[in-house]
Amino acid sequence: LFRETGCEKEYSICLAEAEGFHHVHCHMVAKPHNLPDHIKGANVFGLLKVREDEAPWEQIVAFCEKMKQEFDS
Repeated sequence: LFRETGCEKEYSICLAEAEGFHHVHCHMVAKPHNLPDHIKGANVFGLLKVREDEAPWEQIVAFCEKMKQEFDS
């Protein structure tokens, strides 16, 4: 993530606690240098609260495809 985004640090978050879920979710989050204090740490999930029609889907898909290639190599 650092190589691709130039982020300050990477958050690695693993969640496996929810009623009816018997699997694990792992999230890798690139923390930018200018992230406001009120959304640091676990509060970073607040960034997911965006209207679907406002999300930059083409950029998201392109980034995910790039990261998949990196992990596959």
